[in-house]
Amino acid sequence: MPHQPVMSGREVVRAFEHLGWKVARQHGSHVIMIGPPGAFEQNNVTLTIPEHPVVATGLLHALVRAAGVDMADFEAAAAGHHGEARERIREAERES
Repeated sequence: MPHQPVMSGREVVRAFEHLGWKVARQHGSHVIMIGPPGAFEQNNVTLTIPEHPVVATGLLHALVRAAGVDMADFEAAAAGHHGEARERIREAERES
């Protein structure tokens, strides 16, 4: 079974920021993020991330899937290796 990252809401937000997502607004304890420019022009994808001490594993996987990001790239961004993850995302966009 793959490693399941345990992250706080703030860490999840930071990882998505490393992948090019922007914080649009905050409503209470939930941060709403919008995707990188041009990534989801037709879908208008937004992510709603709770600022909890621990984000549930299922929710984390759902957020990563909704963002269209590979879990390995997300984990690399969360670990601070966001340059490598961003480059892999760009390569995938060029191929498609």
